[in-house]
Amino acid sequence: MTTGETAKEYIGATDVIKVWNLAAQESNCYYSEWHTEALISGATGGLLRITPIDQQGSRSISYVPIFCGGLRNGNVEPETMCYQLGLSGHIRELTSKRSGAASVVIDNGQAMWITGGFDGAIYSETFDMIIADANGMSFDTSSLDRELNLAQAMAHHCLEVIDQSLAILYGGHNSTGVASESWTMDINTSWKQGWQSRASMTVARYNHACGVIKTSPTANNAVSKVVAAAGGFTSQTLIVDSVELLSVGPGNVISQAWIFGPKMPVSLAGTASATTKDQTLLFVAGGIKAVELFEVTNSVFTFQCLDIDNCQWTKMDQELRHARANSVAFVFPPISIDDIRNDGVEQEMDESICSFFDSASGNAKSNRIISCHSLY
Repeated sequence: MTTGETAKEYIGATDVIKVWNLAAQESNCYYSEWHTEALISGATGGLLRITPIDQQGSRSISYVPIFCGGLRNGNVEPETMCYQLGLSGHIRELTSKRSGAASVVIDNGQAMWITGGFDGAIYSETFDMIIADANGMSFDTSSLDRELNLAQAMAHHCLEVIDQSLAILYGGHNSTGVASESWTMDINTSWKQGWQSRASMTVARYNHACGVIKTSPTANNAVSKVVAAAGGFTSQTLIVDSVELLSVGPGNVISQAWIFGPKMPVSLAGTASATTKDQTLLFVAGGIKAVELFEVTNSVFTFQCLDIDNCQWTKMDQELRHARANSVAFVFPPISIDDIRNDGVEQEMDESICSFFDSASGNAKSNRIISCHSLY
């Protein structure tokens, strides 16, 4: 997770990288130091795929964690800055301040679509796009032929993309209250037609966990997908444990209704969620347990489905070092550690769930940790 919140405190940047092996429960693998410029909570982020060219003209693949926006310095100032792991200072600024924005990586990992958010006064339906190329990151959208604004101004919503084409937007908060609606749009071929209204969830919710999970293949090898909305705040600002699921069949045929799935082990909002590359496992980490005392958790849960009627939650033995909420999580594909840091140390790493969390908090500069937990 990127920066987040501990009990009544806002966490800043951290400068330690830690790797855990979930299966063997190993301890530290390596460390690296870096800092950001401010204390940030409620950012959004993604793992961009870049293909730099070396002096010999050869290409390599690197995966770069980027996070943007959020609330700056004690929950009073929305942020425009974007940060990249391994680089000091910010790399770019968004076109507007965005707290509670939602983002998703598209175009085969080479673009991060950042949507909505709250700027301290109004909610936004606009978007930013970070483009990754051999020279790094840019906001140059002149080559894009897509206008990918949201269906309505929104913050703390969920945005997912299925098969690199079908975007689904669900839940969130705006000036009229909490949303239960969902929408879809083909971002590649029919974006000019705009968002298509889909079934509404039974429970209006925002700041909820979300993800798209593949189910087990059927007898004819057809694989369906399940869109999950878990926990979150309701219109009464109560935290819920309910889970709603939407089936997406072969050919991305959307079900006509959301159904309730198994409840979360505990009511949570403001969690960090991320799915594995094969989309068979959803991780949900941290979150707010009680509004009044701002009680947060360091627990990590997984969610998976054999089919939409056969899903389950599992509490992991591993926990975050610090309880936190409103964070961002990444899942790295199988890569070498050298791909995410440039210190010449070769060490292979299986697919890993990577999250940022702090080692100190307060108004002084604090340390950010990215923890990579091996999945296999």
